[in-house]
Amino acid sequence: MKVAREQEQLLLFEQVKLLYQALPLSALAALINAVVLVFVEWGVTDHRSAMLWLVCMTTVVVTRLLLVLFYRRSQPEVDGTTFWQGAFIAISVVSGILWGSAALVLFPEGSVMHQVFLAFIVGGICVGSITSMAALPVAFFAFVLFSAIPLSARFFTLGSEISHVMSAMLLLFVTMILVSGLRTYRNVRQNFELRMQSQVAAASLSESEERFRALFEGNKSVELIIDPDDGRILRANRAAEQFYGYSNAQLLAMNIAEINTLSDEQVKAEIALAVAEKRDHFIFKHRLANGDIRDVEVHSGPIFWHAKKVLYSIIHDVTARLRAEYVVKRSSEIFAMAAMGSAEQGIYDAICQMYEAAHPGMRMSILRLKGGHLFHCSAPSLPDAYCQAIDGVKIGPAVGSCGTAAFFGKRVIVEDIATDPLWAEYKELALAYGLHACWSEPVIGSDGAILGTFAMYCDHTCAPDSVQLADIGNAAGLVSIIMERERRNVLLGMLSQAVDQAGESVIITDKLGTIEYVNPAFEKMTGYTAEDVIGKNPRVIKSGNQTPEFYQRLWGTISKGEIWNSAIVDRRKDGSQYPALMCISPILDANGEISHYVGIQQDMTTHEMLEEKFRQAQKMEALGTLVGGIAHDFNNMLAGMTGNLYLAKRKVAAFPDVVHKLSSVEALGFRAADMIQQLLTFARKGHVQMNPFGLTSFIKETSKLNEATVPESIAFHSEICSDELVVRGDATQLQQVVMNLLNNARDAVAGVPEPEISLILEEYQADADFMNSHPDIEGQLFAHLIVKDNGTGITDADKSQIFDPFYTTKDVGRGTGLGLSMAYGAIQSHRGVIEVVSTPGSGSAFHIYLPLLEEKQIDAVAESLSEAVPGHGELILIVDDNADIRSTGREVLESIGYSVLEASDGLQAVELTKDSEMDIALIIMDVVMPKLGGVPAAARIRALCPDMKIIFATGYDKDETLKDEMPSDEIVLSKPYNVVKLSQVIRAQLPSV
Repeated sequence: MKVAREQEQLLLFEQVKLLYQALPLSALAALINAVVLVFVEWGVTDHRSAMLWLVCMTTVVVTRLLLVLFYRRSQPEVDGTTFWQGAFIAISVVSGILWGSAALVLFPEGSVMHQVFLAFIVGGICVGSITSMAALPVAFFAFVLFSAIPLSARFFTLGSEISHVMSAMLLLFVTMILVSGLRTYRNVRQNFELRMQSQVAAASLSESEERFRALFEGNKSVELIIDPDDGRILRANRAAEQFYGYSNAQLLAMNIAEINTLSDEQVKAEIALAVAEKRDHFIFKHRLANGDIRDVEVHSGPIFWHAKKVLYSIIHDVTARLRAEYVVKRSSEIFAMAAMGSAEQGIYDAICQMYEAAHPGMRMSILRLKGGHLFHCSAPSLPDAYCQAIDGVKIGPAVGSCGTAAFFGKRVIVEDIATDPLWAEYKELALAYGLHACWSEPVIGSDGAILGTFAMYCDHTCAPDSVQLADIGNAAGLVSIIMERERRNVLLGMLSQAVDQAGESVIITDKLGTIEYVNPAFEKMTGYTAEDVIGKNPRVIKSGNQTPEFYQRLWGTISKGEIWNSAIVDRRKDGSQYPALMCISPILDANGEISHYVGIQQDMTTHEMLEEKFRQAQKMEALGTLVGGIAHDFNNMLAGMTGNLYLAKRKVAAFPDVVHKLSSVEALGFRAADMIQQLLTFARKGHVQMNPFGLTSFIKETSKLNEATVPESIAFHSEICSDELVVRGDATQLQQVVMNLLNNARDAVAGVPEPEISLILEEYQADADFMNSHPDIEGQLFAHLIVKDNGTGITDADKSQIFDPFYTTKDVGRGTGLGLSMAYGAIQSHRGVIEVVSTPGSGSAFHIYLPLLEEKQIDAVAESLSEAVPGHGELILIVDDNADIRSTGREVLESIGYSVLEASDGLQAVELTKDSEMDIALIIMDVVMPKLGGVPAAARIRALCPDMKIIFATGYDKDETLKDEMPSDEIVLSKPYNVVKLSQVIRAQLPSV
């Protein structure tokens, strides 16, 4: 509706404009007709009225001309049409009224001829108004009616027949004029409408052409109009000139086939598809003026241009987009490779190949930084010799592009390797392989550490463009992700291996306590497999030894995010229980919330065994300290007793019975000394003569001897291996051990219906469990000695104490409690292991493990003792703080032919040596004495008499208690000493006679 109204206004504007264009001529014609009419009618009308009418007519004509003048000066727009329309209608009405007044002022009453002339003039004015006023019907109808109707009425009022005819004819004539005027109006309007339509079409076409021209020329996209018949370029915009690098004239002289890299036949086929509108989207490769090839996206379709069907093509450079899409696609594939766990080397090669495809002609390289050196990682297109030459290069401030980038941690761009000082030491190498430019970007990890470099090599000197700079940064970031993944995978692999191979049990549960993972140590420790427990609660290993309050405190602690540590007893799959040291730690997610719990258990069974061994060793140490403390005094008393018994036996030699009794007492004395020595030995305080000997032969002999002592009511079995098992040890100690164990077995089977005792010897190869249970043991081959019985067995409570000294389960008077203690100490002295396996009511088995030697043949060496060797009057000085020892010793030595001096301490011995006029041949020196001990006293004496012979005597443990103060090359005798042996030692020190 608005458009129609605007069109009507425009039509009215054109009508009014036409009226004002015709107005001057019609006004002058009206004035001329008015003058002619007055002149003709002057003789038959009133002159005064005629002149007044003519003046009025002249005034109207002048007014009409002035109106035209004002109209032309104002040059009104469409919006001002209404005013000028009204003004025209008004002047037309006035003009019509003035002409109609002529019927009153200028009508000749008596002249028919003048009447007809007046009608002719008025009719002519009305006819003339068709051309000058018909364009505006209102003005036209008003003028004609106001001009002709008064005259027609005048003729009719005359009353004559001819006047009536004239009146009728005038009315008919007016009607014809009105019809003609209306038809003229319609023609004029139609002409105006057609002209307007033509103008609008022309303007629209012009505007369309201008718009097309502006869009075509100003569009930033490349636009071409192509003749589909021969492929000629008919028109190209400025963007096409800039993109292809040709001038417009050059483009218009070219064929599209000269730009497209397809063959002529392929180009024609593609054009045919576009013309037929079967395809409107194409991806081509276009060649630029400088020879570069670009990927372009072409939208093409047919249009009519200058009455010809042509192809209108819009072309976009999509090289960067396609490269980016390729990089994105390949990056996704690379990430998929990483997610699928592909080998890192393949991923690094794929990254290099991706960017080489995106930048044809360039070669990519990835180097890994380790310990300040760059190592070859991937460079699919670089020569192997070049990669090997730079492998391991040390980074620095001027080490090519890569070494410098890694050193400073920032991008290094070298446009010309031949002239850049950074490549001074390496340019010959690079140029030899056709490398002339290198741009390197450091690969930086998330923690800021330099992981390596990514580099682009070019075979000519050049600087990177913005796309290449962006890609080198993106590539380094992608390599960083893969390197960090590789580093994390290595770390995770190490952590996974550490967890899987850890000796401690590891359990991971969710926050509700459902087991999600257990390591192999858990399976070994508990007997449950992962399939048994995953998805279950850790209560499957609950032993019942802990109270509900214990678990409440546990959950209360770990639920607060704190770590729980405690000793615990859990249950294995077979129902047995084991002690463990447990630590439970919460695992927090990225939001700091508890997501899982990890529990670590250390099996304390071995630890408790070691603790028990340590406590046993402490007991032995305490007993050894006790025995060592009393050994000195006890041995001194025994020395005095055995010495006096020796003298008594000499004096009553004529009474054999008395000598026998005294010998028995002497033997008891030495047995008491042996007991002290055994106490020192099992307490690891005594000295054991460790020599290689064949254990197999030894056990066979021991078995025969002990078999005779076993009652016939007890079945005695021996299973001894045929191979000679050689050990290093003390046969006497080991014989005592076997005897003690057999005696215990004999007592254990008393009262059993079918008693049995077995003695077994075999070779044993230690396994990992044995070595873990006994970490102090050496070697892996052992002699395994077993003493087994089917007796009453030993309770768990007793097993923990059976090796304690003086502990016994036998009745009073039947055991001392030292047998197993001595056995334990003896085996410890032999660096072996003794264990007991026993169940009440099912018997016991004692297992002894002794380290084997490589020797298989042992020669036995027999020792024999002779009678006391007599002296020849030599002077011997006895130094001892015990008077009984001194006097007894004096008598013994004098009885076998020596002279004797006495000294009560070391100071007195020094003085006697210094002042004595007699020649002292030898000194028997006690080690521990008040005032001055034996060792420092001997040092002073030898300072006076360097060749003085000294024999040390002590009641202490000479190998343990005195080992730190006793010189290793001195002769030391233990109290009580055998007189025969003493005589041999003295004689060996003195010169032969």
